[in-house]
Amino acid sequence: MDELASGGGETFAAYFVKHLVGRQGYGAANLKELEPLAKLCDYLVVRTDGVRLAVTAIIDREAHPDKTFPVTPDIVQSVAEACLIHTGHVGRHKMPVILRVYEIGARIIDTAATDRLAPYKKRDRGSKVALSAWLLDTTLKQAWTNMRLAGLGPRQATERLLRSARLSQVQLEPRRLAIATTRRPPAFTLSLIALLCVIFGVEVDLSLDKLGGFLAPSLRTLAAMGGVGRSLVLDSGQWWRIFTAPLLHADVSHVGFNCLALFLIGRLLEPLIGARWMAGVFAVSAVCGSLLSIVINAPNIVGIGASGGIVGLFAAALITVSRIPAGPQKSRLMGQAIYGLVPALLPFLNGASHGATNIDYGAHFGGALGGVVMSLILLWLWPDDIERPRRPNIGAAIAIGFFACAALAILPVSLLYWEQTALVPVWPASGDDIDAKAPQLALDYPHDPRARLANALVLEGQNQNVKAQAELRAALAETDILRDDFTPKFEGIVRGALAVNLYDSGDKDEAKQIADPVCKSVTGLRIYDRLKERALCP
Repeated sequence: MDELASGGGETFAAYFVKHLVGRQGYGAANLKELEPLAKLCDYLVVRTDGVRLAVTAIIDREAHPDKTFPVTPDIVQSVAEACLIHTGHVGRHKMPVILRVYEIGARIIDTAATDRLAPYKKRDRGSKVALSAWLLDTTLKQAWTNMRLAGLGPRQATERLLRSARLSQVQLEPRRLAIATTRRPPAFTLSLIALLCVIFGVEVDLSLDKLGGFLAPSLRTLAAMGGVGRSLVLDSGQWWRIFTAPLLHADVSHVGFNCLALFLIGRLLEPLIGARWMAGVFAVSAVCGSLLSIVINAPNIVGIGASGGIVGLFAAALITVSRIPAGPQKSRLMGQAIYGLVPALLPFLNGASHGATNIDYGAHFGGALGGVVMSLILLWLWPDDIERPRRPNIGAAIAIGFFACAALAILPVSLLYWEQTALVPVWPASGDDIDAKAPQLALDYPHDPRARLANALVLEGQNQNVKAQAELRAALAETDILRDDFTPKFEGIVRGALAVNLYDSGDKDEAKQIADPVCKSVTGLRIYDRLKERALCP
């Protein structure tokens, strides 16, 4: 610290510099571009991580009461602009140089001082230099800044420092953080990418309908293979969809972009926290994404994709980066986290719509919440002297539970898929097409209640009521398919058609028994008028 101070007394300015170095990661200003300021200021310290650069220039008016900041705003601006060569980029955006000017002394906040320092501020909105000026009154324990509203939080923090008891030299020692330095391949990240690609290949190979653009499986295929939706999970009790939906994707571009994002964050985050915690963070974030997708989206929307888990990884990186020592590694991780997280969440925060064919921002936001929770747990389990968070087996257990639930879902997925193969892929558009194709459809798709209903109506028109009744009863026997793939109103239509046929065949008692529970569900439909004509509905 002695090399940072120009005087030997422990003024508040000297203590403030020690605090900046020990608690905020500042160090000596060894940049050639700062030499004009270093020669004129009492203290000059910088904080840099290879991407961002913050400079603090201080005049110690406790040691030199008559001294004021000796450099004009124009000169300070030019010095800061020269330092832009030391800042990097986040995405395509050049990071600014932040330069703060301080005068620290007793009873120095007055109109003359504030008017003199007010011009030390950012010149225009597009500037890559952020200037600000500060006055710290060591007698009244007050701070002034020309940052206005933007400086409210920092001003309050500075005033707390002015009023608090000073920390000892030992307490002000810079925090020494251990971090993993071995660069192993991100095993979990690469394995998950491979798994997502394999599962997408299965979607394409087993698609129930004709593939859309970019090898897009149909919505029916995605629902059958485990897509998540409120009605599917809450109404049908298919909770396993919470675990399968994050492993499915809508088309080649969807799985491609997700795998790219996963690789970009995984190659930086996984070496730091380890494969087991990486897997645990993804698992929790994926489940949280599925749950919030169910809560936010309309009941009939089917959500799929690993985005929730991936956004959770970005969010976790943004929080855990505080545990990483300053340097290029920290800068790259923070830049990647911001670059991935902001566009993933801003549309949700702005109230963007999200329908069945759009991005599921509910899953993104849920995944981010899961990532934040997991990152706080990681920080709690990550002492300064340990390279990676402790208890990695907890993360492994979470991940094993997630993937085990997804694997166990193979059985119900297989049953649903078999049911869907029993349904007509594309239903005929017009009544004539249905009448002509109904007999063959009933033969080719004997488990599709629509084919049975259509054939029953054809048989009824041919006065083959017994065969028509058999078709309608067969349709109603497909209870699982009716429950999972059709609305209660459709089942009411089938039951109504059977009741009408039975009535016309003379079996009025059974007709009345079948019609009673469905009259309200078919109100407004043609079948209701037929039931009402026969006094089967009120």
